[in-house]
Amino acid sequence: MKAKRTRYLQRMLFFRTAITPNLLQIYVAGATVNCHFFITSEIELDISPRDVQSAEVHDEILSFIEALATTIGKEALLTPENACDSPYLPFSPLTQEWKFC
Repeated sequence: MKAKRTRYLQRMLFFRTAITPNLLQIYVAGATVNCHFFITSEIELDISPRDVQSAEVHDEILSFIEALATTIGKEALLTPENACDSPYLPFSPLTQEWKFC
């Protein structure tokens, strides 16, 4: 697991910052992951469903989220657009498990 996490974190070195200073774009398996830093206690990830064209891309994105959550030691919450209070797929870095809600 550590080698996998390291691989994803190394990919973060190959990022492109956008014109917006609170946005970091990371490319994972051909999909663009927009990382927004609106407040200091959260990282909001925005991924277009159009970028997820296969199960392999989906798995790579989830692995990236797992690596990020594990590295920073915070739970990751997958939510619908603009519904941060309605997570449907949280990931716990403590148990290393996804839980469908």
